[in-house]
Amino acid sequence: MSTPYGRIKGSAIRELVLWYEQHHDASLVRAVARAMPPELDAQLDPDAQGLGILANRWYDARVVHLLLDATVAKHPPSARDALIREGLRIAVKGAARGMYAFVITQLVSPELYARNIARLWSLLQDTGERRIELVGAHEAISITRDWRGHHPLACRVNQHMMATILELMGKTNVRFEKERCVSDGGADCRYRFSWTG
Repeated sequence: MSTPYGRIKGSAIRELVLWYEQHHDASLVRAVARAMPPELDAQLDPDAQGLGILANRWYDARVVHLLLDATVAKHPPSARDALIREGLRIAVKGAARGMYAFVITQLVSPELYARNIARLWSLLQDTGERRIELVGAHEAISITRDWRGHHPLACRVNQHMMATILELMGKTNVRFEKERCVSDGGADCRYRFSWTG
């Protein structure tokens, strides 16, 4: 059952939390887990590795938002995109060994990715719609709408995830830029991607 804020599957965040614990600051994520509002604090175990996040469990999106906000806050804004991308490269590799291994190995081209993004989205988010429109041999537009779990940083993470997956397909010079976002009053979140290779 969804919440007013939507839910996110543990597999979307578990590998990121493990990576941050191992390579940055385990005490920070534990402190965030301990400071969760009462209605959310039972969802995490501050004393467990990876905060006890289970890949196949749904989590209130606010839990993810609080974790994201806290983990990037100690890094300067100019370093945050690189931090997110570094974490996602590790997270995607972890997912490729886990329960989504088959799905990830099937994403061998932008066309297949675009064709399957709605189904992939519903595996990780319980609200919203996601689609990818290919607008050229080396260009695509990512569109997300009606996502109750939206958060500016979570939205940015989604775009970096798409960039990481394109890189795993062998695409190079992957770039994206925001055209609009619900955080800025847009009707949806729209990002334009380009790449070579």
